Amino acid sequence: MATILLGCAIATGAADRPPQFLIVSFDGAGDATELREWTAAGDRLGARFTFFLSGVYLLAGDQSIRYLPPQHAAGASDIGFAIKPDDTDVRTGIRDLVAALNDADANGYEIATHFNGHFCGRRAGAVRQWGPKDWRKELDQFDALARNVGENNGIEAELHIQKVVGTRTPCLDGNLALLRTVLAERGMRYEASTAGYSKLWPWRDGVWIFSVPLVAVDGESFTTLASDYNFYLNQTGATEVDEDRTPELADQMYRSLRADFDARYAGDRAPMSVAYHFENWNHGAYREALVHLLSDVCGRADVRCTPYRELANWLDGQGDPVAPPTLSTVGPVGAYVIGSTSTPFVRASQCTCGPVDTPLDPTDAIR
Repeated sequence: MATILLGCAIATGAADRPPQFLIVSFDGAGDATELREWTAAGDRLGARFTFFLSGVYLLAGDQSIRYLPPQHAAGASDIGFAIKPDDTDVRTGIRDLVAALNDADANGYEIATHFNGHFCGRRAGAVRQWGPKDWRKELDQFDALARNVGENNGIEAELHIQKVVGTRTPCLDGNLALLRTVLAERGMRYEASTAGYSKLWPWRDGVWIFSVPLVAVDGESFTTLASDYNFYLNQTGATEVDEDRTPELADQMYRSLRADFDARYAGDRAPMSVAYHFENWNHGAYREALVHLLSDVCGRADVRCTPYRELANWLDGQGDPVAPPTLSTVGPVGAYVIGSTSTPFVRASQCTCGPVDTPLDPTDAIR
């Protein structure tokens, strides 16, 4: 029996249920050691991930002027440039990163773009102020940084990866409707910056729209994004705590993610996305939670732990999608959600109907 897209869900017979997709992604992806650790984990656990690479991590700081960001001076970046490993020089680090990216791509992982200078928040020139011309320029800059990594840094290095087909904006910020028009005209396939829709199938607006969902926080009365940073923010105010709390924090995140996964798996199997970073917040509590989840579910025959690109491939084969969800069925929510048992509130840099003013500045939020 064929499966067809019906609204934002898949209609199937009982004997022909869709697979349950679980997509794990990492923003930034500029550290070769971390990249290799996570690809090794994926190999071990039967999972493949999407790595949203920030292009500035392919450029040494002493060559920063080669990056020409929209609405900023040449060489500006809010996240710096290539990471210098502790035990070697920055150019060796770039060579190692290029090799790790090439290996990841060759082994079924996806390299997508997190753009470059990571200009978030309300300051002049931040991505929420960008129009189509700015997004085009930033994508061109990403392509140039990737294509010219050897020449730019005076090293022998060349990036050999599949065509980049997907994006995630800095801080999940920006006018995503305008961005999607640019992505569609460039032949790109998806955008993964929409935040807050829960248990919905992806929909199309020129490209596939993959959201980072809200999940119920286990033992609490609020929801937050399925992201390591958002649990770090909610659990401990984005500050480090004593290591003896690591098992408790990891378990709460694991149980929250697992409950959301189980609801999808037992329901209409809307794909689940989880957004991570190369970080060791709270002594690795959130890394531990993710590995626990992957080890529990990725071995099932009807579960696919894949990159976004593979989900887009599968969706393309299911028929013509129709309308996206409307605000009558799901309300807008912010990109960064923080709550408490008494007074949950939203921290947002972008929402589906425009910016939300909150007591917190989103420039402090997810990187």
